[in-house]
Amino acid sequence: MDSPESTFFTSREVADLVAASPTTVLGWIDRGLLRCHRTPGGHRRIAREDLVAFLREHGMPVPAGLVEAPRILIVDDDEAFTRSIARGLARLAPGATIEVAHDGIDGLVRIGALHPTLVILDVVMPGMDGLAVCRRLHASRETRDIVVVVVTGRHDVELHQRLLDAGAAGVLEKPIRLEELRPFLGPIPAGRALAGAAGREP
Repeated sequence: MDSPESTFFTSREVADLVAASPTTVLGWIDRGLLRCHRTPGGHRRIAREDLVAFLREHGMPVPAGLVEAPRILIVDDDEAFTRSIARGLARLAPGATIEVAHDGIDGLVRIGALHPTLVILDVVMPGMDGLAVCRRLHASRETRDIVVVVVTGRHDVELHQRLLDAGAAGVLEKPIRLEELRPFLGPIPAGRALAGAAGREP
């Protein structure tokens, strides 16, 4: 079997990785739960990012080495908040690279240097607000695939929708719970935000 760093896996390799039977894996594929590609010869191939997304979406453990350690940037002008979240993320995602910026412009500069996999972004900040930063990231081919989670102290359904439309993968209301960030540490299926990501019910 190829190493966990391989780009594509056969259904049997996926079965070995997740300790399931090949029949079970084929069932996931046939029911449309696990996305796969077919080779010109008709063989099934599962992309690594699709496998990781499937495992996370269904609450299944992701084998060690299947995903790289996340690179996380926290952009918020509240220093107490950034310290608290950085400490919590270090426990939640051991091995992650975690950096902090305190305004939108500095955040964009650090994004260019760090190439983060996840940005946790405040809405109200000096220099450039979170909505403008989100739009800037989503408009660029180099940064549009970054997972952006926006945090806000406002329960505003219209604002939440504007942020999602601007490219945010989710919107969380402060004070956030650390566990709310766990789903965003892995790949998010293209074209949709995660369930429950548009804020809590009032």
